[in-house]
Amino acid sequence: MEFKQFRVFNYRNINDSGLIDVNQITAFVGQNEAGKSNLFEALYRVHPFDKNAVYNIEEDWPVDRWGEL
Repeated sequence: MEFKQFRVFNYRNINDSGLIDVNQITAFVGQNEAGKSNLFEALYRVHPFDKNAVYNIEEDWPVDRWGEL
């Protein structure tokens, strides 16, 4: 599977990443706690290396939207 572009929303601290194009070289740059690692974690959830990986709503739902659970 090869991603050409992706979008992440309602995942951990990411409300909406907007559409992200993926080229041969793509860099993610930002301040600490900006959500760079969460982008990769969200992609991992789509196609995990570990077939037993599960979505944990208590860890993965955006903190600022916990009131909606």
